Amino acid sequence: MNAAELTARLEPLGVAVQAYDSIESTNRELIRQARDGAKSLTLLAAARQTSGYGSRGREFYSPDSGAYFSLLVREAADFGVTARAAVAAADAIAETFALSCGIKWPNDLIIGGKKVGGILVEAFPGFYVLGIGLNVFRTEYPGLPNAGSIAGSPIDGVRERLVADVVTRFLSSTHEFTVRRFRELSVLIGRDVIAAFGGQRVQVRVEGIDDEFRLIVRFSDGITKTLTSGEITFNHEA
Repeated sequence: MNAAELTARLEPLGVAVQAYDSIESTNRELIRQARDGAKSLTLLAAARQTSGYGSRGREFYSPDSGAYFSLLVREAADFGVTARAAVAAADAIAETFALSCGIKWPNDLIIGGKKVGGILVEAFPGFYVLGIGLNVFRTEYPGLPNAGSIAGSPIDGVRERLVADVVTRFLSSTHEFTVRRFRELSVLIGRDVIAAFGGQRVQVRVEGIDDEFRLIVRFSDGITKTLTSGEITFNHEA
């Protein structure tokens, strides 16, 4: 990952860049730096993680064909941070690669039915760290049948352009814009899915997403419920 190119693109926005060819975890390292006093809008980016992780502490396979980056923001986090990041990433992918990228609530990026990226927000008193992992170039994902890649063969400089575009879009987004785009990019609205929440797994129909980015689902008996957390899978993945 080229620090000079990222800095040239992001320094005007006040972003301080650190770039690595390989790192254990961009989130873990940036959390450590945040606790040591790193300034807001510090960005760590890497082409590979040796111990990447996602939601619920699950391993996030991070080979050197990807782009993995974390942004420190010294303010309180809310659920909208994940939505803003998802919209920024999906739109940046579409712009960079001329591809349609959807969002699977709340934090997965989908192309052609495959997960090509994920978002993890870790919040602490006074700051949060936003982590984004993108499967940029084609590779094998052993044991991950639902994983895919954004593009084919590596292209020089494209990872830096993509990371900078995602960060730029995230920092400039508004709530109103994010709500509209999050709904437009949803791959769930109008579909029957399996929802896992509160210790149960049930089939529901996704009716929509509200202004606070909560998922509105309808059960088979017609009752609707608004989900603030949970895991959604399609029937063929269950």
